[in-house]
Amino acid sequence: MPSRRRILLCRLGFVLLAIVPTLGTCGWLISRAVDRIESVSPADALTAAALAADLSRQLGVVVEIDAIQSVDSENSSSDAPLIAYELTGLRLVDPETSRPLASTDTATLTLAGEACHVSVALVQTSVDALPQLARVLHDRVLCGPAASLPTATLDIRQLVIAGGDSPQTLAGLALILRRTPTGPQAEFTFQPAAAPPDLPQVRLSLARNRDVAPPATLITLDTSGHVLPFSLIASLVPELQASARGVSFRGSAQFVPAREGVRGTLTGTFRGLDLDRLVSERFPHQLTGVAELIVDRAVFSDRRLQSLSGRLLAERGGISPSLVAAACEHLELDTPLDPAALASDRLLPYTQLAIGFRLDGQSIELTGLAGLRSQGALLIGPQSPLVTAPPAHRTAAVGLVRTLVPASEFQVPATRETSALVSLFPAPDIVLPRTAARNDARPAAHLEDAAPTPTPLRHTPTRLRASGPAESAPVLRPPGWR
Repeated sequence: MPSRRRILLCRLGFVLLAIVPTLGTCGWLISRAVDRIESVSPADALTAAALAADLSRQLGVVVEIDAIQSVDSENSSSDAPLIAYELTGLRLVDPETSRPLASTDTATLTLAGEACHVSVALVQTSVDALPQLARVLHDRVLCGPAASLPTATLDIRQLVIAGGDSPQTLAGLALILRRTPTGPQAEFTFQPAAAPPDLPQVRLSLARNRDVAPPATLITLDTSGHVLPFSLIASLVPELQASARGVSFRGSAQFVPAREGVRGTLTGTFRGLDLDRLVSERFPHQLTGVAELIVDRAVFSDRRLQSLSGRLLAERGGISPSLVAAACEHLELDTPLDPAALASDRLLPYTQLAIGFRLDGQSIELTGLAGLRSQGALLIGPQSPLVTAPPAHRTAAVGLVRTLVPASEFQVPATRETSALVSLFPAPDIVLPRTAARNDARPAAHLEDAAPTPTPLRHTPTRLRASGPAESAPVLRPPGWR
């Protein structure tokens, strides 16, 4: 056999006996691997531990997920495929105190390209957890890198908030997180569970503006006619928490938090204001009753009210004679009470308190709305007016502070320059600490265990001295109190 034919037969045998079986084996292995990859579900690829660790790193709180599994989802008309997961035992926990922030038994996570949607039937949280959850949304999400911000939506059928005056339930809460040309924006819509479903929903939005320096967040709230517990709002402002119990709010507000203070506007109605808690427990005077505050418009900036107009209404309460005397002196009001009645220690009962007010710049105007408008009465007793305002009333706004705070041994000029300095140093008390007599005090059978009720302050007209040596400076007495 010629050598060329032998070489050809050897090559053909090598191909048939070596290369072909090898290629067949490789093809079989590849096909098995492809089948195995296709049989792996998305839940096997995305584990609960990996998802919880990624969310914890992004949100700055501990995210716990008990289990995760894939669910069937109908593909939408969009080109992006839908991948759905069912999360079981989803919890948000404070990383330092291990305090639970929010929890739900089950949640559905749907991914479609860069967009995600979370649907939850019931979420439980507390009033104490709301400030930290708000910081997570603002600091970690809205203020985070623009590239990491997803387009996300959240639907919660019921949100139960424990604590505060009583547990609150919000229905149909929806959160939309989106990118805008100026920055990210988060918008909430919801309504109280007891509200009729046909009413407009409450709208709360946080819009981050990165086109200004430094970037700022515009917060807008519109209750759309609903009455909300003020404790939900006051939980984000520590200074308001002590006065928020039992108070409700209906209206709208728009403000921008900043380092130098909050600036914005507010319009609405506050109901259930406890005057005893607002006045008697803070100042050495007594004023009792439950009031309604109607704010036509309030403008605040740099931690100060720039303008304020509205009405304060209350019925059936009491006022200390010292507060009546102080208001007449410092707010230039009038009273028919004689000096003996003003020096009394007993509370004066009133049947109606109705005050119209307008604060603009450094002046304040008061209008009496109680009883007949012609009387100009701010406060009416069982038989006659207790405090009246003269026609076209207008006086210095600082008089309101001097009315609530009596004369002290330590006096500081009321100017913008001194306010920044006073806040840096410890301030002395006006008088010894006192607790006002509450309307909800214990019955008389238990009064032997209670502390004695303090005597209301007797008003002493303010005496100011001119600058110079104390022994030579004359005493300046306000008109009408000589």
